[in-house]
Amino acid sequence: MMIMIIGAGGVTSHMLPQLLKMCDSSGKITVVDGDELEEKNLDRQLFRPQDIGKNKAMALRQLYPQINVEPEYLTERNAKQLFNKYSPDVVFVAVDNHDSRKLVLDYLDELEGTVGIFGVNEYFDSQSYCYRAEWMNTRADPRIRYPEILVKSERSPQSCQGESAESTPQLAIANAMSGCMMMHLFWVHVIKYSEITHPQAREELPYDIRRSFTDYRVENWTI
Repeated sequence: MMIMIIGAGGVTSHMLPQLLKMCDSSGKITVVDGDELEEKNLDRQLFRPQDIGKNKAMALRQLYPQINVEPEYLTERNAKQLFNKYSPDVVFVAVDNHDSRKLVLDYLDELEGTVGIFGVNEYFDSQSYCYRAEWMNTRADPRIRYPEILVKSERSPQSCQGESAESTPQLAIANAMSGCMMMHLFWVHVIKYSEITHPQAREELPYDIRRSFTDYRVENWTI
């Protein structure tokens, strides 16, 4: 199983140790991010103080040498090359902007069988949702539920990805929760999906999990 992770910030730093325990990962996980670690990131991201100033993807590889890294931002210019190079079965998206999410969603529509798992969080709120190409234009398509994804931003990749995109502070618990939600959807839609063969059972699987300060909700096809 080939896995690509877009974004190496707070969510990924919490999620990656879980992912490495859940699958045979040696040489099969690639982290893509061009952002650099700043001192202000350390209160909510699982990096070491000595990594300040380093590229975040490179810093993660020093912690987890079994992963591959691409120390650059995902953009329209390099997306095709990266997807062709790694042919991912699963793409985790942990960036703070809609342009990158839409870019990945559009490629998922072309990569038959590839599963996308997206992590989103703000100060305390956390969310993760899953996407398969066969869900295009259904209510399980994030572009249908969240049409703001389709609105083009004029920001550069440097302001769109990594922690530089934060409009508000984030708590470590929000990053950790989003990472756990992504692992929940990975377990259901990737690890165990082939064992769930009954159509009704598949319809009851969650594809969107959200947690706010006072509420926790799950969406599936039966709601």
